[in-house]
Amino acid sequence: MKEALKKCHVEEFGDLQYKLQKVEEELHSLDSKAENNSITDEEKGSRRELKNEMWRLERIVERMWHQKSRVNWYLKGDINTKYFHTMASHRQRRNSLNSINVLGEPIMDPTHTGNWESQLMSLANGATKLSSILRL
Repeated sequence: MKEALKKCHVEEFGDLQYKLQKVEEELHSLDSKAENNSITDEEKGSRRELKNEMWRLERIVERMWHQKSRVNWYLKGDINTKYFHTMASHRQRRNSLNSINVLGEPIMDPTHTGNWESQLMSLANGATKLSSILRL
C-alpha cells in the first residue's frame, strides 16, 4: 500500500516545476501560432486544456508553499513570537485614534466631543464647499 501511495504521489505531484514549465512552453507555442495565423478548433481546445492544467499546477504549488510555511511556523514559531508581538503592538498604536480636530480645536477626551456633527452642519448652512466647512 505504501509503495502504491508513493507512486501515485510522484506521478501526481512529482517535479511540479518541470510540469509547469512544459505546460507554459506548449501554451506559448500555441499562442505564437495563433498570432501568426489562425488555429484550428482542436488547437483552441488544446489551448484551453493547457490553461486549465497550468492553473491547476499553479494552485498545487501555491498550496504546497502555504503548507510549508505553516510547518515552518509550527517548528520555529516560538523563536519569532517577540517579533510578531512587537509588530502587532506597533500596528495597534499606529491605528489608534487618540484625538480629533473639531473646529480647529484638538479634543482628546471622547466625552467632550459633544454634538460636533450638529455644530458642523450649522456652520455649513451657507457654505458650498466641504473644504470651507472643514477649513482645509
